[in-house]
Amino acid sequence: MQRREFLLVGAMIASKVLSGCTTKKLFADRRYRETVSSVLISNDGKTLVILGEKNHYIFENQTDLINILRAPFHPFVTALLSDFHVTNDEVISGNYYLTINNKASEQVKADAIAAGFKRTKLDQISLSGKMQGKRYSAKKFTTNKTHQTLNKQYVVNISEEQSSGEKASKALLTPITVTADGVLTLITIPLVAVMFTVFIMYGGDQ
Repeated sequence: MQRREFLLVGAMIASKVLSGCTTKKLFADRRYRETVSSVLISNDGKTLVILGEKNHYIFENQTDLINILRAPFHPFVTALLSDFHVTNDEVISGNYYLTINNKASEQVKADAIAAGFKRTKLDQISLSGKMQGKRYSAKKFTTNKTHQTLNKQYVVNISEEQSSGEKASKALLTPITVTADGVLTLITIPLVAVMFTVFIMYGGDQ
């Protein structure tokens, strides 16, 4: 290979490497911390809502998951939500992993298996899946009542897309409102609290 061709090939490779680095830098994800204290479901049994201090996360068409959270054995369920990521279009997606307390009765375990849970090699009764929804800003959401429904507040790390030329967030304001008697509603549909003995939500390293 002649010197000129060698330099040209080297320049092309360098250009691709720099281009890749620039793209990675421009569109690298970032993480933010969210304090979560409430998980609710709509009265029609289709939508799951997670209330954060900064944002509200609304997951529609979650009938199967909600049916499990409404089942008689739900007090024995531990939920782990993980790997949550938000796109520039405010779409949030992640995974859920549900397990039944080992101290639950055999009848409870049987009911959970009938509802779709599986017995693992470690003799755990569990169920996993994916969920996707939308993120809304809670900036103007105000309420005089405390709607904490989890056993405690959880600090969550969530990743989101961004670029160096990112404009101010265009996230829509939350559609969740509070009625005069303190009931939370999604548009006009009342929301009901989901109670867990333990509910953990992760989005990355704590």
